[in-house]
Amino acid sequence: MAKRVPRKKRQRRNSPNHSDLYTDENPKGTIQGLKFATVKDAEASVNKIKRSGKAHNHKTQAAIAMEQRAKAAGKKSAAAVYRKFIEQQKKKTAAKNENTLRTFVRKILIERQSRFNQMSKEEITGLRGYLQNANFMNVDAGGDYEADDTFVSEAQQTLIEELSDYFGETFPPYGTINIIARVDLMLTLPNEGADKVLKGASYFYDDVGHNIDLIIAQMEDGQTLSELGDVAKKVYEVVSHELLHMHQFIKFSKGEPTLEKWEDFKRSYEEDDVANQPQDYFFFDPEDGPSELETFAFQIGNEIFSDLGKEAAMELLPSRRANSVPDLDALKKSSASVRSMASRNVNFDRPEFLDMLKRSRQYISRM
Repeated sequence: MAKRVPRKKRQRRNSPNHSDLYTDENPKGTIQGLKFATVKDAEASVNKIKRSGKAHNHKTQAAIAMEQRAKAAGKKSAAAVYRKFIEQQKKKTAAKNENTLRTFVRKILIERQSRFNQMSKEEITGLRGYLQNANFMNVDAGGDYEADDTFVSEAQQTLIEELSDYFGETFPPYGTINIIARVDLMLTLPNEGADKVLKGASYFYDDVGHNIDLIIAQMEDGQTLSELGDVAKKVYEVVSHELLHMHQFIKFSKGEPTLEKWEDFKRSYEEDDVANQPQDYFFFDPEDGPSELETFAFQIGNEIFSDLGKEAAMELLPSRRANSVPDLDALKKSSASVRSMASRNVNFDRPEFLDMLKRSRQYISRM
């Protein structure tokens, strides 16, 4: 075996002067040596994943990543080996979570004001502190292409591993939560601020389970996401927004999520082309579907709570009996979501905005 030549700081990942795919002097969480060139390589790699000692979700995530790389390289037989293991993992997950999930959802369905109560539970709020102590923001955020033309960064890979570990240990009642993170192709500069750490996010359900899909900022080689500011807070606000969408779907499916139910759940969203409605997007609020009004109420509550603290946040937001929006300038200052609405020329006099802020206040009251 050739002697390893470590990658030096600021060296490109594909530089001929080192042998590392990543800057990985402290490869915490990474399952090393996974391959897909041949079926034999894939089988050996699956055995390595099984023996890795990682959490269930982490093993599944590693196999999904390798399956995708094998497909991209045209290695269909190797990809099939990983797919077989993924299906085995899905069966284990289903057996493990079926009874727990049904009990959990029955509790959701009977809880008074469940949307407020559920999002104040420890598995949600604990993510805030976990991310503050995470390492994704302290490693190289420079992007580069792997041999299979996948665009990656060390920060992206670390965020996937850390979120997968958290959800694998903390979220068993919900079923498998897979983290997908892609690196933005455009460079982000440090002076653009923490709001730019994520360029997009979405939740969806497929045959693997629940998925949260993120687009993470790319920076110059050697720069870290921490140079943008308090990125852990922003990642928490965005990821918890998507977790509320997951809650909405779990409740819709009565604890038995399927692909057919997912298609039903998102139908109104797609038929109304909500994503392409720059002003109405924030206020989409079907009685039984993916409510953006609800998730932005929660995110605004998180943003103002983090900026002002509970007491000042409660004073700023309208009470149930209020009939007008309070200090809009103060709201913009404390909430990136409200600033985003302003950039899209949202009419802040519309009654749905007042309703959103009242819901934000209810979320904060439980924080």
